[in-house]
Amino acid sequence: MRYIFITISNFAVLVFLLTQSRAQSFSNPFYTKLYTANDGLPDSYILNTYQDKRNYLWVGAYRGLSLFDGKNFHNYSFSNGMPDLYINNVIEDDEQRIWVTSRKGIGYIKNKTYYHTVQNDSMQVNYVFSFFVNPDKRFFALTSSGLYEWKKNVWEKRNWIKRFENMPVRTMVYDSGSFYIAYFNYFVKYYPDGTHKILDSNFKSSPQYLSIKKYGDDIILQQPTSLYRVKGEQLIPLFQNALKGLFVYTSLKDSQGRFWVSTEEEGLFVSQRGEEQKFAYKIPLPNNLVSGIYEDKENNVWLSNYQGLIKVKELFFKKFPPISTPMKEVKDFFLDGNNLLMTHSFANGFYTYRNNVFQKDVAHNYSYLKVLRKDGDTLLDFIIPAAKRTLWAITRGKKLVQINEKQTSVIDVKDSTGKKMRFYNAAYNPATETVIACSRVLFEIKNGTVTEFTATNKVKISDPVNAFVAGNGNIIVLNRKSEFFVIDKNRNVTEVTKDLDFNVFIPHIKYAESPDKSIWIAVPGLGMRQYQWQNDNHLKLLVSITSRQGLPNDVVTSMCFDKFQRLWASTLSGIVILESARQNTEGILPMILIDKKNFDLTVNINENFSRIVTDSLNRVWLSTGTELLLFYPEKFGTMLKAPVMNMEKVMLNLQETNWKKYSDSITGFFEIPLNPVLPYEMNNFIFNFKGVSFADEGEIFYSYKTEGADNIWSPPFTNSAITSIRFSPGTYTISIRAKKANSEWSTPVSFTFTIKQPWWNTWSFRIAGIIITSLVLTIIFRNQLKSIRKNAALQNLLRDLEMKALKAQMNPHFIYNALNSIQSLVMDRRNAEAQDYMVKFSRLLRQVLNHSEENVITLEKELSTLTLYIELEALRLNYSFQYFIHVEEHIVTENEWVPPLIIQPFVENALWHGISEKQGEKILTINIREEDSWIICEVIDNGVGRRQKNAGNTVFGKNGPRGIDITRARLAAYNNTKADNTFAITDLKDKTGKTAGTMVVLKFKR
Repeated sequence: MRYIFITISNFAVLVFLLTQSRAQSFSNPFYTKLYTANDGLPDSYILNTYQDKRNYLWVGAYRGLSLFDGKNFHNYSFSNGMPDLYINNVIEDDEQRIWVTSRKGIGYIKNKTYYHTVQNDSMQVNYVFSFFVNPDKRFFALTSSGLYEWKKNVWEKRNWIKRFENMPVRTMVYDSGSFYIAYFNYFVKYYPDGTHKILDSNFKSSPQYLSIKKYGDDIILQQPTSLYRVKGEQLIPLFQNALKGLFVYTSLKDSQGRFWVSTEEEGLFVSQRGEEQKFAYKIPLPNNLVSGIYEDKENNVWLSNYQGLIKVKELFFKKFPPISTPMKEVKDFFLDGNNLLMTHSFANGFYTYRNNVFQKDVAHNYSYLKVLRKDGDTLLDFIIPAAKRTLWAITRGKKLVQINEKQTSVIDVKDSTGKKMRFYNAAYNPATETVIACSRVLFEIKNGTVTEFTATNKVKISDPVNAFVAGNGNIIVLNRKSEFFVIDKNRNVTEVTKDLDFNVFIPHIKYAESPDKSIWIAVPGLGMRQYQWQNDNHLKLLVSITSRQGLPNDVVTSMCFDKFQRLWASTLSGIVILESARQNTEGILPMILIDKKNFDLTVNINENFSRIVTDSLNRVWLSTGTELLLFYPEKFGTMLKAPVMNMEKVMLNLQETNWKKYSDSITGFFEIPLNPVLPYEMNNFIFNFKGVSFADEGEIFYSYKTEGADNIWSPPFTNSAITSIRFSPGTYTISIRAKKANSEWSTPVSFTFTIKQPWWNTWSFRIAGIIITSLVLTIIFRNQLKSIRKNAALQNLLRDLEMKALKAQMNPHFIYNALNSIQSLVMDRRNAEAQDYMVKFSRLLRQVLNHSEENVITLEKELSTLTLYIELEALRLNYSFQYFIHVEEHIVTENEWVPPLIIQPFVENALWHGISEKQGEKILTINIREEDSWIICEVIDNGVGRRQKNAGNTVFGKNGPRGIDITRARLAAYNNTKADNTFAITDLKDKTGKTAGTMVVLKFKR
């Protein structure tokens, strides 16, 4: 008897497992993905999950805490100040602090730092079960030593019920002024007047799994062996029979009204929406131990499992493996004239989908096989549904046949020699109840009569191979020469090959018509295109979609539209859903890719057998040749949610920044400064940001704009950091937004900052300068003696400047002229200009002094000093010339090195000996470019030239200025080569051979 009992039991278990497996294969509408330590988690044993206000998912594990942004896990451990890594609770408060609990107490996290908190009593808290936030924002911790409330930066003990003062508190909820509290062995209702009532007690078996949760107005009590709805003081059992004999770990009621219950024996159960007594689905898990179930804002459900973090997402499709239907393959897939879904395969003939079951269509099968078996030509390559349940088909032998439930007729048409004509394709026009058949010419078939098509305008279409009937009654025809024609309602034929603009040989073609009557055409290798009718007989291209616009493959096998006016297309690399072809201005189409990565769906599409069609219930069916898939568009939504944008870090001048020096307020979890005010030299930024989304694992695109600068959104990019450098003084706002390929742009995250003016460009300095200048002028006019004293003081300042210039080893001739210029401005009582000149001259001397002790400086500093020198000369020469400094885009001047003041002597010669004596337009150009391993500097002027200046004696020859010779020697020493190899002078000529200036070329080894 024992043996019989065991056998029967095993057989029952086997039957149960088989039926469950089948149910999961056909009915389980969920996709699961497992994340483990191999994916970046600190441990695979997950204890809980929580989504914060910024959309990040916090994951508490047995050995650490992790922040998940949908792509990467960022872990917190001892290095962040955490005293223990066993993280069993996570919650966020109104101050954007992330509170966590471990075996060593309670603390919170801001940015990357953990802060420990203490309690106001001496009780030892060994475990914190959960947090609770009251509607009035009171914040509680439920611990092994009772209830605590966060007050004035300390945890204060709350003794609401004396007998339960130090008893472990598991969970609690608030409802209409009262609290429901789950102690370890008691379930209690605590009333506003301080009284209480025990609603249930004596949970002797694993009381740590007792919990109370609130979902909207619904309060659910979870006991270790059952679930209850709480109504006042009444407990109403849920899933009483379904959970009988099972141990419940945890549970959830999701936003759609479904219950998720994790059990020790059977794993995870899920009910239908609104169902409260039986479960509809069982989700297989790697391990049945689930510590928590959590639903995020995008309706994903996260399971904290012993072997990892499990993401559960509701699928919007149903997959039919071959075992679920007697068909072994599907060759064609279509709706017949009565809107019944029909399939056809070479091996099994026709099937019709009725009452959620594929049934063999005996009548159609008998009809066509009876006739076609005679010639052995039973393979149907093209099937065209017509009125009611009549079908037209093209056989492998190129016969045109009419098939209905009663009989099958072969359409025989003979040419002038009596030879039967072959047919290649056909289309049905429901408006005229006519079949358009493609042979060597175009035929019309109506009421059994076959006639050759004759156009009103006498245009003949030769060798047609494909025809499509549009909703407006027009017929598009393709012939063997890849020429396209349109037959309008008046039977006029117009060639539209140039309209379609394919310019390639077209072996076959697919059509689809959108609800707005536009025509979609797919050609193998060219993706798909949308056209619009013009003048009733021409087509205008609206958009072309290929792999460049996000299509997974340029071979599109079939297309259809759902009730939301979305285009569904099957390609050799997967299925795409196009929300709208009009949103193409930014280069990203709102396209959803259905594949293994996003929906755990692998589809092997056969180019010849694949069909996609919408049925009368607005469901989308796909046949791949060996599989059938049913999609539910209403479960997909019209558009996936945009990612939530977060600014994670802002760095100043490429360094970690103490923002408290520049801002009065540091806000948010990532401690971003609010409206910082920065010195003018602190104007380089790195912005790190993240768009967080768990809708799918597709790419996230970003775009930014700078208000106060260009104020234009940038083209989309995928990096999560941008570098912005050299902001001019002013106030700016950087706004960054995110989107997925199938979503709208997110609400931007913004960062506002102000760059202060340099001290010499502030209004206070300007006003002070005006006041000082006014006082000086007043003193000069009133008292000549004071003017003389002021001039004497200026002379003393000039002598100081001369000493600085000598130290800097500047050209004495330039110093002399500069000082004379200052003296001249002073004597002419142009004190403001003299002061400006002296300020620039002092800055130049300071830079030269700073560089005098260095053998090499950066090219950036050399050009800065050179620019200052040229501006002084321009002021001296009354701005009589123009100058330009061009640096090639790829050269980073702060990374290139040259000897200090190496270019200045040549610029000086160009200004003094070339440009200054020229009449008309005077231009000085300095070009910096790269050539192999050299930096090339060109100093070009359009002056009088060397020979015109010195009549046979060159300015730059051996008898030229000593500064040039010294510079040549320095250049040769720096490059460790002969001067002639790195130094050259060229006399420039115009087209007539006249002198047009001089060019000096300097080469610096990199």
